Amino acid sequence: MGRGTGQGAWGSGLAEQGMEEVSNKGLEVEFDPLSIFHRTGDPASILNSSSHRRTGLNSHCLMKLLIKNMVCDRCKRVVIEELAKLEIAVTQVELGRVETADELSTEQLSQVKATMEHNGFELLDDRKEALVEHIRNLVIEEVQYLKGNKPASMNFSDYLAQKTGYEYSYLSNLFSAETSQTIEQYIIAQKIEKIKEWLSYNELTLSEIAWRLSYSSTAHLSNQFKKITGITPGEFKKGSIIKRKPLDTVGNI
Repeated sequence: MGRGTGQGAWGSGLAEQGMEEVSNKGLEVEFDPLSIFHRTGDPASILNSSSHRRTGLNSHCLMKLLIKNMVCDRCKRVVIEELAKLEIAVTQVELGRVETADELSTEQLSQVKATMEHNGFELLDDRKEALVEHIRNLVIEEVQYLKGNKPASMNFSDYLAQKTGYEYSYLSNLFSAETSQTIEQYIIAQKIEKIKEWLSYNELTLSEIAWRLSYSSTAHLSNQFKKITGITPGEFKKGSIIKRKPLDTVGNI
């Protein structure tokens, strides 16, 4: 996949790609994968699509950057520090996303891209890849950091559709095509890593872990854990060659 080397090439490439016909559920959209460099003060920068809409835009010329492998609070601190070295003011930082106070020049974007790659991140310029990364980060927030943005009564399919503004069938097909695994498999992989973490600390019972991760029972948790790792939770606690994985590698095939 070819990539432009500057802001104009990337922006025009995204606009030319267009968008699949996807129906919208009428839910609030918090993410716009069509405009990787999203200028919230420029109405012309937001494509006219039935699958997303603007909400609460202000008059300032902000720019949103989407960053791959930015999956923890430490990652956020690194990104903020590196952008500060480039004298780029940041107004908001979330997992995988940074909003700058001003629109960045082509030279600044090139500097940001080089800096991110040097630190193990990647500045995304492909709308599908950006949407897949956003799905990953939404799952990580709920499973690893227990943000609680997803109501307990809501399943992940409805939650992801709500947060992205796309039908889940579209998200599921896209995720599978881009990663060679399903969203459900990725969620399970993240849960297994969280279980490993809690078992390593030995602070929670298996019942408490099952409840926190919305398993129907400890038997369900144990069976799924053994299916994925090849050992039981009890065997893992006793010491195992099965190790924990960095969050940005969880689910990699």
